[in-house]
Amino acid sequence: MATETVKLYDNIKVTKLENSEIEIEGEIPVSVTPEYRNKAIKKFGENANIDGFRKGHIPEKILIEKIGEDSLMGEVAEMALADMYPTLVQDKNLNVIGSPQVTITKLAKGNTIGFKIKSAILPDFNLPNYKKIAENIMKEKDEDVEVTNVDVEKVLTEVRRGKARFEKAQKQAEEKDDKTKGEAPLEAGTESSEDSNVEDLPELDDTFISTLGDFKTVKDFKIRVREDLGKEKVQKIREKKRIALSEKLIEETEVKLPKILISSELDKMVAQMKDDVTRMNMKFEDYLIHIKKTEEDLRSEWSDQARKRATLQLLLNKIAQEEKIYAKKDEVQHEMEHILKHHKDANKDNVRIYVETQLINEEVFKFLEDKKED
Repeated sequence: MATETVKLYDNIKVTKLENSEIEIEGEIPVSVTPEYRNKAIKKFGENANIDGFRKGHIPEKILIEKIGEDSLMGEVAEMALADMYPTLVQDKNLNVIGSPQVTITKLAKGNTIGFKIKSAILPDFNLPNYKKIAENIMKEKDEDVEVTNVDVEKVLTEVRRGKARFEKAQKQAEEKDDKTKGEAPLEAGTESSEDSNVEDLPELDDTFISTLGDFKTVKDFKIRVREDLGKEKVQKIREKKRIALSEKLIEETEVKLPKILISSELDKMVAQMKDDVTRMNMKFEDYLIHIKKTEEDLRSEWSDQARKRATLQLLLNKIAQEEKIYAKKDEVQHEMEHILKHHKDANKDNVRIYVETQLINEEVFKFLEDKKED
């Protein structure tokens, strides 16, 4: 006898909204919740701290009393919806894009889970003549990519300044040690290495160069510097042309964007800003106070850029579809493993979508960059 497949959703109603958006109403059956309830209890148990019990060995009754039934059911709903949504989209043949906005409308133990999902669908629009646009951009004369001796010397000077800072820090550390021993410290001086004359900076010799990497001589280091500067110049020219190409494609495209797409791009931009601020060892709230703006101010200022980013992604998606450009499975798997290794709690489906999108975008740009005038 064949095993009956558990139905992840029921009573689905799809309503079309303005600007290529839809609203999906439905329920998750009671029969589905026990499996996700067990998963949620296990997840909470692995992370909960309760005196007298080891993580992962807390009795279920005590754990639920600790976290509360509402929190547990919230996790059940989140887990079930994460699995249900891709299946629902595929079954109903919904061409959704971007991140959906989910609202739980009914949530109680022993009952169905009610939900509303607002999502964007691929808007109908015509592609511009992307091949011709790419051809015109690509045939423009490139900037000079020659690396001069002056370019190399600038890098060497910065390395020498770095060595000067290192030596100064060592000297100050020694002076501090002397002071703790009761000896009078030497005068440290206030001149920064950046203000020093080049002639006053320490010379780079083979011994110091060997500490910077797989280099035996200063000559070896200069060769690598020249190669890296050349690659950097080529990359900058490539990025400049990609920006020009993107701007022209957006300019030549008429499309009514779903508001959710723009909001999703703004979410990504704000999240990136928060990450950047955190890396500067600063709280995002303090940063906003410093620049005298609110998060809503930033979202308002960035709305046009978010619109452009969303439009560009739609264009790249449609060009990929038109030209049958796909991400290679082995590359997707490799990149996913790398990301999940460093972000173990990340949702695998979201990571896969992100990786596939980035790889396809890169392949589309490469395809467009190959367009040359015959």
